[in-house]
Amino acid sequence: MGDQKSVDILNLSYETHMEDLPKALAYADIALEKAQSLEDFEVIFYVHRNKGYYFENYNQLPTAIKSYVQALETAQKKDDNELKLTVYFDLAITHRKLGNYQKTKDYNLKALELAKDIKHRQSMEIS
Repeated sequence: MGDQKSVDILNLSYETHMEDLPKALAYADIALEKAQSLEDFEVIFYVHRNKGYYFENYNQLPTAIKSYVQALETAQKKDDNELKLTVYFDLAITHRKLGNYQKTKDYNLKALELAKDIKHRQSMEIS
């Protein structure tokens, strides 16, 4: 995955997020800045997704959703269906925690449709 220095900083962010959220977010922002300068969309995606996860762990759910939406936008720019699928599930789970059941259902349905499409394409590649 991507530029090694950005990945190392992102990993440091992940390792510190349970003890020190502000420090973890600072590391994530450094990784994001480096990844953006290199146009490394995969690392950009994971920075946003990880930040969503951190906020979710700290029960800052609306902020988590904002980060997950940024991850989704990055996956859409990259046109990576597997990354989109992953973040659809993240959004569904977070909306469920907020009691937004319609949005939970909507994101789960998007994930299901996308998963079917991915499986169909994979089976077409095999044949």
